[in-house]
Parts: sequence; C-alpha cells; structure tokens
Amino acid sequence: MSLSTKCLLICGFIGSCMFSCRQNASAPQQKPVPPFLAEVQENITHLDSMLALPQTTSKLNYRDWEALANQLKVAHKEMNEANMTDWENRFHSQPQSLEDYVNAGPVRPYGKRQYIYVGKLGSFTAAQNNIFELTKIYLQAFYGVRVKYLDSIPLAQLQKDVRRRRNPHSKQEQLYSVHILERIMFPRLPDDAINYLLFTASDLYPGSNWNFVFGQANIQARVGVWSLYRYGDPDLSKEAFDLCLKRTLKTAVHETGHTFSIKHCTFYHCVMQGAYHLKEADERPQYVGPICLAKIGIACKPNPIHRFQQLHTFWSQLGFEEEADNYREFLSLLQRSLE
Repeated sequence: MSLSTKCLLICGFIGSCMFSCRQNASAPQQKPVPPFLAEVQENITHLDSMLALPQTTSKLNYRDWEALANQLKVAHKEMNEANMTDWENRFHSQPQSLEDYVNAGPVRPYGKRQYIYVGKLGSFTAAQNNIFELTKIYLQAFYGVRVKYLDSIPLAQLQKDVRRRRNPHSKQEQLYSVHILERIMFPRLPDDAINYLLFTASDLYPGSNWNFVFGQANIQARVGVWSLYRYGDPDLSKEAFDLCLKRTLKTAVHETGHTFSIKHCTFYHCVMQGAYHLKEADERPQYVGPICLAKIGIACKPNPIHRFQQLHTFWSQLGFEEEADNYREFLSLLQRSLE
C-alpha cells in the first residue's frame, strides 16, 4: 500500500543551504557510556513513574478552550511583520485559526485509534537512546495521549525501498524522507494508532532541491519522521546532551502536532512555527502558543492543569530552569483564571 507523493507535504523544520555541514561527525557507533548518562537514566526512571496519565480526559469543549487560550495570551509573544521568521518570509504559511482547525475535522483520538506510536530507524548511541526515551515521556505529557513503542527498523531494511544520495555540500549519505513516510511508515501504521512517529540518527532530505530537512510529516497519512543528525553529538558532554535533547523535543512535538492536523503557527512565538534553519529552530520556544494549545485541547482533551503540572515537572526534574519557569507561569495564570 502506498501514497501518492502529491499528498506528502513538507510540514516540519526545513534546513537551508546555509547549514550544509554536520554538527556531529559521523554515523552512530557504539561508544563507552558517558558518566553523566547515569543521572539521565535515573531521571528517565523517575519521570516514567511520575508522569502517569490521568484515567479520564478533559470535559472542556471548544468554547472552554477558546476562553482558556484568551486567558493565556498575556504570557505569549504575538508575531507581526516586524518579527516575522525567515520561514514565513519564504513560504508564507496559510494562517489556521481555531475555527479553521475545528471546521477541517482534525485528526484526533477516535474509536480504536487511541495511541501515539514511536519507533527508531537505524542504530542509536547510548545518549541517543536516552533522548529517545525522554522524548516518549515528553510526548505523552505534551499531548495527553498514551505513547507506545513500535519495533525498530534496521537501515538495511530500506535498501530497496528508500532512495539515498550524497549531500552535494557535505557528501554525507542522506535518506529520502518522502520514501520513508510513504513506503516504510504508512504500511506499518497500526490499526489502533492515532499517528506514528519515527526517529533516526541518519540525515534526511525531502527533495533534490533541498540541502536537508530536520523533520517531515504527512498530515493525511498521520505519520512523521525526524532526524537527530544535525542536533550535535549528545555522547560528547552533558551540555551537548542537553542541547540535542531540547532540539529533539521541539522537533518531536512539532511533527506530532502536524499529525494532529495542526499547521504552522503564524500568530505567536510557538513551537509550531516553521524554522528555515537551525538558528531559527533554536529560537523557537519549548511550548505552544495559546491558539495551538486550544487545538491540542480540542483534539486530545488533556486536563489543562494536569498537563502544565506534568510539563513543569519534566523540565524541573531535568534541571532546565527557564523551561520549568515558563510552565510554572502558565499554570499560575490558568489556576487564577479558573478561580
């Protein structure tokens, strides 16, 4: 079973020709486990037990989420012509209002489709495996939907199905992301999956005229893939691990958002904004703006207070003060608005 490439849209962070060099030097290899990863592994164990999903979903409706978004606007930076991103200057994303989102009939948990599935493509180092595990935990807290693991796919399995090339600038081998979505992921989509996300440490490209892509999602097929390749070497040091983790989490929630039918945000400083290059991707926050938050609420029905509490706990447990403070502020605003 396959999809026409016409319906495969590039819906993620896309790299420009300004960033042709790789951040980490080579493909994943087996390395000694760095000492700092012992603490990371302890945090994974703690977070996995601390961030359990509630048994029931939120009863808030469209108007409730709209009102909640309005209450939170004060804590978010609006976008305008003066602070427009490089992505928007080049691609001019079509604005998607909350009303547009609802009227389009977005992807959401429905019937037996109740799970986000995640998997790995190719081999991972010890640090990359830890980033994968933290991303699973984070996605579940971010969207309020249970996350399941789908078996890893060896790169050798792609030999006949996925086109490869040498990057014209770096000469590094890259995988054609459209074929991964169309020929590998869509046929494997489980019956009970809302969506399916695949991580890889290999570099990706979405077309012959592109240098690279951080990630790509297909809204209609409910699948998305993203790469750790350009996010630095997380085995190198604690600082390198933290940077790679933060970059990965942004791309993970961004591409997952697309598979829930959320388009690029044009209203607020938001993780759902497109990013044309790595610097722009790094400047995006780790949170969604109020309109995209309402879209998540309508689609996934998380308890908003519980969601903010869990995301604050996640960042606090890992020692990221700025991100923890952001979610503490959102939680305080929300609690005051509900008094």
